[in-house]
Amino acid sequence: MAAEMQFMDMFPDEPESSVASTSSRLPGFVPFPVATGHPRKSYYKCELARLYGCSPRTLSAWINRWPKEFARTGYRKSDKQLTPRQVRLLFELIGEPEG
Repeated sequence: MAAEMQFMDMFPDEPESSVASTSSRLPGFVPFPVATGHPRKSYYKCELARLYGCSPRTLSAWINRWPKEFARTGYRKSDKQLTPRQVRLLFELIGEPEG
């Protein structure tokens, strides 16, 4: 219940019934605040490169500096998209893009 209150505080324009109905349809569902500072979606390398202001090739070179760390997340050099976990690791290693 406390999690629902925090969620509703973040989105005051949303009707309370939308959260309650989602919670009742999905057992174990707990609304998660969107603005947490952690990436919650996958990014294509070209998207991340654009955010960092570099080429996709340069971004791949940065990723390849830490092969063991990225391998633990399931990363392969041929991947075109990074999972949220891989994006978090990238942010930890080289910092978040400015902007």
